[in-house]
Order: sequence, then structure tokens, then C-alpha cells
Amino acid sequence: MTALVKTVIVATIGLLFAVVLGMQIGESSLALPLGLVAVAVLTFVYLAFFRTIRIEAIVLALLIFGYIVGNRGFANISLTAGSPVFFGEVGMVFCLALFGARFALAREAPFRKTHLAVAILVFLVLGGIRLYGDAVLRVSGASKMTAIRDSATVYYAVFFFIAYKIGENQRARQFVERWMMIGFLALIPIVAIQMFSGVLQRFTIRGTPLIMHKNDLLCTYMGIAAFYYYLRPNSGWTRTACKILSVLFLGGMLLLLARAAFFGFACAALLLVVARQPKFLLYQAAVGCLALIAVLLFQASGVGGQSGFLVDLTDKVASMTDVSGSGRYRSQWGEVSAANNQFRIVWWQSVFNDTLEKGPWFGLGFGYDLAGTFIREYYGNRMADFTARSPHSIVVTVFGRMGIIGLLSFLAVLVLIAREAFYAARRVAHRREEPASLAHWCAVVNLLGSAMFGVVLEGPMGGILFWSFLGLAASQARSLAERPAAARPPAPARPPQRRLPEPALAG
Repeated sequence: MTALVKTVIVATIGLLFAVVLGMQIGESSLALPLGLVAVAVLTFVYLAFFRTIRIEAIVLALLIFGYIVGNRGFANISLTAGSPVFFGEVGMVFCLALFGARFALAREAPFRKTHLAVAILVFLVLGGIRLYGDAVLRVSGASKMTAIRDSATVYYAVFFFIAYKIGENQRARQFVERWMMIGFLALIPIVAIQMFSGVLQRFTIRGTPLIMHKNDLLCTYMGIAAFYYYLRPNSGWTRTACKILSVLFLGGMLLLLARAAFFGFACAALLLVVARQPKFLLYQAAVGCLALIAVLLFQASGVGGQSGFLVDLTDKVASMTDVSGSGRYRSQWGEVSAANNQFRIVWWQSVFNDTLEKGPWFGLGFGYDLAGTFIREYYGNRMADFTARSPHSIVVTVFGRMGIIGLLSFLAVLVLIAREAFYAARRVAHRREEPASLAHWCAVVNLLGSAMFGVVLEGPMGGILFWSFLGLAASQARSLAERPAAARPPAPARPPQRRLPEPALAG
């Protein structure tokens, strides 16, 4: 193709764009012109500052930062007024389009065929088949948009493959991790403002607050941040600053008092026990002792009145094992927590019975109201404004939506996650890897533990973060395993063994 032909083609395309834009502006339709201006500005910013970073890494970093800082507020903001299209879905489609283009042009493999990746792919395929039956064939009788919304529990797993590819590129992974750490750091002033003021509710987009935190997820984020800042490799004053921040996040998690987040945090802490990293547990004990001493001093001196923080905390912890809800508590928080145990158990039983009765193998489907039977049994149809759709456990949700087949595929993913996390901890215990390699695994285990007793993976605030952290952890483990032996941390030296003198031969 000659230079003249190329010039004619470019000029023709430019002329068509100019005509279309002129018509749009003349009709006062500014959506397309503003969109093109935004694309031009973003392209300039990318070429000027981030041209060495993959575009999909920038998209993922912005999504993670947005969900950490904005939480439910950021998750509820759609592209246009009344549109069901949100930032998470747009980012997912955009990254998949980039991966498809790279595969077509450079034959870059979309993912590595590891056991975990194959298990997640099977889970996605089963979820896609179930969604086709519910949204296209209308098997469950629900509306198409409701079925698609419920299927987000499954299709968020696409972010595993997006994050895995990003994690294979060191610069891209570091970029995502940097924005993630900045997002966690922003939680400290957000928690302080949220506790003493409602000013954050004033920053809105089309009537939706930009920052609106769900308490249990905020507590989970604080626990994850404590792991990240503790395990972050630093030296000098930055090392001290990170340890102080880790302690601050631990204290913030105690103040928020979310039981599901505590359980997830405890599971992640056990991972450090396997990795023989006892200092983090000592930090936890020190923070707990300091908080206990401070509360006792305040109550003994009459400062702060009868806040009962220590009573609330002990009642909440004690209620975690009160399955029957018959325990005796000293505060209303203990009574509420025990009632929440019954709330969950009745809901889980109703979903279990409904699924076994109506669709044991393939579930009740996306779009089916998993709360219908529960409301009749628990509230006696007195809660007409009950809007929750997830039974506060990811395992029960998957079973209700996808039946035994879907649950088995998801349990296979969970088993492989537990195996990979255990292997990563054992490598750190034997000093074959640095403790920092456990940070993403601690985040994964923390979110997964919280999801067993809360609505975490069903929404983008926890689901996108969980699958993204899992992709980063799995890709990092893969890259560490493929490093040359000379680049790995030296194995601990064994003490010299004394050789016993050989016995003298007789005769």
C-alpha cells in the first residue's frame, strides 16, 4: 500500500468522524463528542505517563482502588442514569477485548493451564450454561436483568484470568499493588471521618454517594491491609512506618466489630502460623492488650461514660459459637449477634430444602428468589421490604443457584486455593521464599473466610477483589517457581554433622 493510499484512507475516516460529530453537536447530542474527548485525554495521559504499563493493569488498579475506597458507593455508580452497566463489568469487557486482540495479533496465550485455572474455567462454563437457561430459555421464570445480576457471583471469576496475566508482568503487577496499597491507606481517614461525621455522604454522583462503606466489608479490608503492610518488604524508616500502619489497621478492625471479618482474619493468621511467622501474632496480642488496658483505664476513670466497648467485643466473640441462640449476654450486641446466627441458619436450611426439592442437581437458577421461603418461615410474611438476595454464605449461594454440580465445581476451586496457599506458606517456612509472597494469599483467605458467613463474593466490592487477589497470588507463585535457582533466597545452612570414628578392624 502506497503512502498516497494510506493518506486518502486516513483523511476519509477523519472526514466521516468530523461529519458525524458535527451532526451530533448540531442536534445538541453531546454523548459521542464528550466520549471521544475523554478517550483522547485518556490516551494522552497514558502515552505521557503510563506507556510502559499495560492498559489492563491501569484498569484493574483503578477498579481495585475504587472498590477499596468507595466500597458500596463506587459499586452502585453506573455509566449513565438508569443504566445497569457498572464500572466493574465495563472494565472486565475492556480487558477481555485487549486479551483477545493480543491473542489474535501476537498469539499470546490467554491463560496458563494450571489445575486452579482449569477448575475456575469449569466453574465459569457451568455458570454460563446455567445463565443461558435462565436469561435466554427463561427456565427459572425470572427477568433477564435479574438473572444476569445474580450470575455476577460466577462471572466475577473472569477477573482471576485478567489479574493472572497482569501478574505475569512484573511492572504491571507492581503498578496494581501500588494503587492497592494507596487505597488501603486511604481507609484510615475514611474510618475516622465515618465514626465522627457524615460528611462523606455529601459527595454524590447522580444522587449516589461516591463513598459508602458496608461495615463488615470495611472491617475485612482493614484486616487485609494489616497483612499487606506487615508483610511489605521495606527497610529503614519505611519498615517502621509499615509496621505502625499494620497496628493501626488491626486497631481499626477491632473497633468495627464484624464477626465474619474476624473469622476471615483468623483464617489468614493461621496461614502465617504455617509459614512460621509468629511476630504478626505477637503484634495482634500486643494491640489487644493495649486496647484492653486503655478501655479498662477509661472505664475506671469514668472517661467516655459506660460505652461498654469491651462488653460488646466479648459478647460478639462469644456469640460466634452460639448456634442455638440461647446464650446469655450482657449487651444488646450479644443478643443481636445471637439472633443473626439463627437468621443465617434458618435461611440456609430453607435454601437447602428448596434446592433439594426443586432442583438438586442444577440448582434453582440465577434470578430465583432465594429469600422467598425464608421470609415466610422466619418473618411470617411481615417483611415486605426485605431486599437481600444472598443467604450470607457463598457456599449456600452457589448451591442454591447451581445445585450439586455447581457446588462440586466450586468446592474443587476452594480445595485448590487451600492447597496453593498451604504450599506458599510452607515455602516461606522453609525459607525458599520471602514472607512478602504470602500477602496476596492472606488477602484471598481473609475474603474467603468472611464470605462463608457474609455477603462478600456476591458483590463487586468483595468478588472482584477476591478473584483479582487470587490471580495475582497464583501468577506470583508461578513466577517464583520458574525463577532460576540462583535468584531464589538461599536455603538455611544445616549444622555440620559430626562423623563418628570408624571401628578398628579386629586381627
